[in-house]
Amino acid sequence: MSQYPAFPTGCESVSAVMALRHAGISVSVDEFVDHYLECDPYFYRKNGRLYGPDPYKVFAGDPRSEYSCGCMAPVIENALLRCVGKKNVVKNTTGEALSDLCRRYIDQNVPILVWATMEMRPVGEGNTWILPDGREFVWPAGEHCLLLVGYNDKEYVFNDPRYGTTVAYEKEAVEVAYAALGKQSLVIE
Repeated sequence: MSQYPAFPTGCESVSAVMALRHAGISVSVDEFVDHYLECDPYFYRKNGRLYGPDPYKVFAGDPRSEYSCGCMAPVIENALLRCVGKKNVVKNTTGEALSDLCRRYIDQNVPILVWATMEMRPVGEGNTWILPDGREFVWPAGEHCLLLVGYNDKEYVFNDPRYGTTVAYEKEAVEVAYAALGKQSLVIE
C-alpha cells in the first residue's frame, strides 16, 4: 500500500494497516487514522520557542498533512490495541535485534512494523520543540515506518509505504537506521 497521495506523513498508519490486513483484520487507513490513532496537530510558539506534542504519546500533526512529523511505536501500539481488541495480540518488540525478530516472526510469515529512515539514509536532526512535560525534543529527520516481510543473506525486504511496493535494503544499512530510531518494532501475533 502507498501512503501517497492521501497520507504523506502517514507511513506508520499505512504500515499498521498492512499488518492488520495480513492478520485478517479489514480496516482502511482512513478508518485507522480517524478512529484509532491519537493525533495532536497543535504546535505553537512562545517566547521564540516551539512547543508541541510528544510523538511517543500521540501522532505529532495530522498524517494527511505533508507538514506533519509522525509518531513512534507506542502510539501505533495503542492504536492497534484499540483496533484489534482481544482478537489478536499486539506485541511491542522494541529493543530486539532484527535477526532475532526475523527468526521468530518472518520465518512464521508474520510481518513486523519497523521504525527506520527513508531509504535507510542516516537520520538527521529535524525540528526541535518543547514537549508538554518541558523536555526538549528533536524530531529524527527522515524517520520512516515500514513493514518488514522478508530477508535473505544480504537484505531485508519491506513493504515500503513510501513507494507502495516491496523494496529490499542492505542489512547493514537497515540495522543502522533501525538502531538510530531506538530499535522500535511491533508485531501482531
